[in-house]
Amino acid sequence: MRLHRSLINFPAKHVYLYVLLTACTYYTCLQYIKYQQSIHRPVCKIIHKGPSNKYGEDQEVNLADAKKIRTHSGCSSGPVYTKWDTCPHCFRPTVYNVSNQLRRMARNSSLFPRAPPSFFQPRKEIQQRLITKTLITPSAVCQDACPYLIAMLPSVADDYDVRDTIRATWASVAKTHLWPHAVVNADMQVIFVLANYTSDSRNERRKQHATKNKERDSHSEMTRIQTEAARYGDILYLVMHESYYNLTLKVMSAFKWIRDHCPRTKFVMKVDVDTFVSVPLLLDILIFNEERLEYSVLGYGYNMTEVIRTGKWSVPQAVWSPGIYPLYASGCAYVMTMSALSAIVDASRYFPIFHIEDVYITGVLRRMVELPMFLAEPGVFTDFYDTFYSHCEFVRYRRVTGTGFDRLFKYNNLWASLIYQNSTCRRTNEFNVPCACSEYMV
Repeated sequence: MRLHRSLINFPAKHVYLYVLLTACTYYTCLQYIKYQQSIHRPVCKIIHKGPSNKYGEDQEVNLADAKKIRTHSGCSSGPVYTKWDTCPHCFRPTVYNVSNQLRRMARNSSLFPRAPPSFFQPRKEIQQRLITKTLITPSAVCQDACPYLIAMLPSVADDYDVRDTIRATWASVAKTHLWPHAVVNADMQVIFVLANYTSDSRNERRKQHATKNKERDSHSEMTRIQTEAARYGDILYLVMHESYYNLTLKVMSAFKWIRDHCPRTKFVMKVDVDTFVSVPLLLDILIFNEERLEYSVLGYGYNMTEVIRTGKWSVPQAVWSPGIYPLYASGCAYVMTMSALSAIVDASRYFPIFHIEDVYITGVLRRMVELPMFLAEPGVFTDFYDTFYSHCEFVRYRRVTGTGFDRLFKYNNLWASLIYQNSTCRRTNEFNVPCACSEYMV
C-alpha cells in the first residue's frame, strides 16, 4: 500500500520521462541486435548446383553449407556457380530502380559511318599472342571455389600504398565478406595485375640512377612484391614490359588467366585503381539481372567518339580506318559475364591490337563477337570525366562506381562516410530523394 501511494505521488512528468527513456533504450538495443545479425549472418538462401540426389534433382543448401562444398578439382572444372532464389527483401531498395534503367544496346549498333562488312571479321592469321608466362599467381583466388565476381585491377609495381588502401576500403569485402551496415549477397575476389618495369617505363628519378643502383632497386622491388603477394595472395605478375602502350595486352592476358583458372566465376569486372566500387549494390544488380546480362557487357557507354590520330590516345589509320569508334564502355569500370569474356579472349588473337584498352575490348572485340551492351543511367556507373559527386550517393546505394581517387585520403574519407553514416547521408528507400551532404564532395 505504501509503494502504491508513492507511485501516485510521483510527478507525472517524471513518469513520462522514465517511460520515454525505457522505450528509447529498448529500441536502441533492438536495433543494435538487428545490426549485428545483418553483419554476421546472410539473409538469403543459396541454391547451389551440387551433387544430384537419386532422382537427378539438384540439392538445395544454405550459405554455410555451400561454402563447405568442394569438388576434387577445386575451381578448375565447371561451369557451375552459385544460384540465388527469389528473395526481394535481400536487395538494396535502389536495385529495382537501377535495373529498370538498364538499356540494352544492339550487338551491331552505333558505328557511323559504318565500316566495310568484312572489317569486323576475324583475320585469317594470328595477329598477336597473349602473355601466359607469370612470375607470381594469386594464391588466394579461385582455390576452393570460384567467386561470383572477380574484380581485376591493373596496377603498377611500385604502387604499394594504392593497393593497400584499396584492400583496406572497398576491396576488404573480398577477405572479410563484410560491408559497413550492409549484407553482401555473394562472394567477390580481387586480383591486382602487375608487369615488370623497363628503363623506358620507370620515372625520371629512377632513370637518373646508376646501373648498379637500378639493379639493386629492381631486386629490392621484386622482393617487396613477393612479400606482398605472399601476405595477400591477390597479385598476378605477368612476364611482360610495363607500359601504357601495353595496357591492352596486359588486361587481355589477365582475362585469359582468369578464364583458364576461374572458369566457374559468373562475372568479371575490370576496374581502375582510382575507382571506388560499391560492392553490395553491384552484386545485387548482377544477381537480380543475371539472366538478362548473360553474354553481355555492362558499364558506362561512350557513343560516336571521334578517333584521335595524334598524341597519347592516337590510333593509326592502318589499325583503325573509320573516323568513329563503335559504342564502348568506359575503362574506369565495366563488367562482363564469363561467357562474354571467353569469346573476347578467343577473338583477340585475330584482330590487330591497339593500346586504348576500353575501345579495343568493349568496342571492337565486343562488336566482332556480337555481344550486346547494357548501359545504366548517368551517375550509376562512372567515366573519366565523372569526378563531381557526393559521398551520399554511395552511402544511400545510388551509385555503383566513382572515379577521381587520385589521392589516397579520398578513399579513406569515403570509407569513413560509409562506416559512420553521417546524419546528412541517412539512407532511405526513396531512390530520387535529394542528398543533403554537398559538403562531402569527392
